[in-house]
Amino acid sequence: MSMRRARGVDRLRPGLTGLAQVNSFDGMTDERKVEWETEYASRVTFIHDLSIVLRTFGYLLRRPPVY
Repeated sequence: MSMRRARGVDRLRPGLTGLAQVNSFDGMTDERKVEWETEYASRVTFIHDLSIVLRTFGYLLRRPPVY
Protein backbone atom coordinates (compact mmCIF):
# COMPACT_ATOMS: atom_id res chain seq x y z
CA MET A 1 0.00 0.00 0.00
CA SER A 2 2.81 2.44 0.76
CA MET A 3 4.25 1.91 -2.76
CA ARG A 4 0.90 2.90 -4.25
CA ARG A 5 0.65 5.93 -2.00
CA ALA A 6 4.23 7.05 -2.75
CA ARG A 7 3.52 7.04 -6.50
CA GLY A 8 0.08 8.63 -6.15
CA VAL A 9 -1.83 5.74 -7.67
CA ASP A 10 -3.90 5.27 -4.52
CA ARG A 11 -5.93 8.28 -5.74
CA LEU A 12 -7.12 6.37 -8.83
CA ARG A 13 -10.73 5.25 -8.79
CA PRO A 14 -11.07 1.46 -8.72
CA GLY A 15 -12.42 -0.15 -11.86
CA LEU A 16 -13.23 -3.48 -13.42
CA THR A 17 -9.91 -3.85 -15.21
CA GLY A 18 -6.58 -2.14 -15.66
CA LEU A 19 -3.14 -2.36 -17.20
CA ALA A 20 -1.90 -4.66 -14.48
CA GLN A 21 -4.78 -7.05 -15.14
CA VAL A 22 -4.42 -7.23 -18.93
CA ASN A 23 -0.64 -7.55 -18.63
CA SER A 24 -0.71 -9.95 -15.72
CA PHE A 25 1.07 -13.19 -15.29
CA ASP A 26 1.17 -15.69 -12.48
CA GLY A 27 3.49 -14.49 -9.75
CA MET A 28 3.62 -10.82 -10.78
CA THR A 29 5.25 -8.86 -7.97
CA ASP A 30 3.47 -6.04 -6.19
CA GLU A 31 6.20 -3.71 -7.43
CA ARG A 32 5.42 -4.59 -11.05
CA LYS A 33 1.69 -4.08 -10.46
CA VAL A 34 2.41 -0.62 -9.06
CA GLU A 35 4.53 0.13 -12.14
CA TRP A 36 1.56 -0.72 -14.39
CA GLU A 37 -0.74 1.44 -12.24
CA THR A 38 1.76 4.31 -12.39
CA GLU A 39 1.89 4.04 -16.18
CA TYR A 40 -1.90 4.10 -16.32
CA ALA A 41 -2.09 7.13 -14.02
CA SER A 42 0.18 9.06 -16.36
CA ARG A 43 -2.12 8.40 -19.36
CA VAL A 44 -5.72 8.60 -18.17
CA THR A 45 -7.84 9.25 -21.26
CA PHE A 46 -11.07 7.87 -22.62
CA ILE A 47 -9.28 6.28 -25.60
CA HIS A 48 -6.71 4.61 -23.35
CA ASP A 49 -9.48 3.29 -21.08
CA LEU A 50 -11.35 1.98 -24.12
CA SER A 51 -8.24 0.18 -25.35
CA ILE A 52 -7.81 -1.48 -21.93
CA VAL A 53 -11.44 -2.66 -21.97
CA LEU A 54 -10.98 -4.11 -25.46
CA ARG A 55 -7.75 -5.81 -24.38
CA THR A 56 -9.62 -7.24 -21.40
CA PHE A 57 -12.10 -8.95 -23.72
CA GLY A 58 -9.20 -10.35 -25.73
CA TYR A 59 -7.54 -11.55 -22.54
CA LEU A 60 -10.72 -13.32 -21.45
CA LEU A 61 -11.15 -15.04 -24.80
CA ARG A 62 -7.61 -16.42 -24.93
CA ARG A 63 -6.65 -19.84 -23.71
CA PRO A 64 -5.14 -19.56 -20.21
CA PRO A 65 -1.37 -19.97 -20.06
CA VAL A 66 0.08 -23.18 -18.72
CA TYR A 67 2.76 -22.75 -16.04
